[in-house]
Amino acid sequence: MDELFLKTKSTLKILEERDEIYLEDVLGLFLDICSDAAEKTGVPAALLPRKDEKAAAMKLSQVGKLYDYLLNSSLPSIEDEKRKQMLQTLKAQVGEKETIVQKAQEEERNAREELLRTEQEAGHLKAEAIKAREETQRLEEQIRDLEAFLAEYESGKEALKEQESYGKELLRAWNQGLSDPYVREMKRVPETAASLRALAEEFESKREALCEAVEDLSRMYQVYLEEQKG
Repeated sequence: MDELFLKTKSTLKILEERDEIYLEDVLGLFLDICSDAAEKTGVPAALLPRKDEKAAAMKLSQVGKLYDYLLNSSLPSIEDEKRKQMLQTLKAQVGEKETIVQKAQEEERNAREELLRTEQEAGHLKAEAIKAREETQRLEEQIRDLEAFLAEYESGKEALKEQESYGKELLRAWNQGLSDPYVREMKRVPETAASLRALAEEFESKREALCEAVEDLSRMYQVYLEEQKG
């Protein structure tokens, strides 16, 4: 069988070994007896049956007076304790509020940083758009230059054809002139011969210059095509 009133016996043993006994020790002993009695009977101490109503009332009155006296004499301490508890509760609430405020500040800081990153990204995209627009304008200028180049190239081809046709006509006239007796006579005149030779050389020089210009334009066009592929 389990031993009963263990709390009460333990408290009594401690009090027997101590030289000084304090108010809280006596109150603790009373609470231990109430607890042990409830454990033994299964009924809270306040609901235990009364064997002698008069004796119970008298003892209850004495206990009540004692507790009333203790309560009044200890009221300042109790109030201080209440204030301490209220202060602790208030500090805890303030701590919770500070945590909430710190979290809100951190979220606000993160939001500002995110906004700054977004603005920076928007600025970068704007710069890229401006760069792309400038590149488009540059390509459009290159296209216009190419179109002008092609037009000049075609014009040069036509001019070359005209010069070749003119050269052929001049050569044919020259050959015909060589067979003409009058021209043969004129060949004997140095100025006329030199003039004809100069005219032929001028034609040949123009023809070569035009061919070089066409070749240069062709090379420029090939370079442009390679740049566009790159």
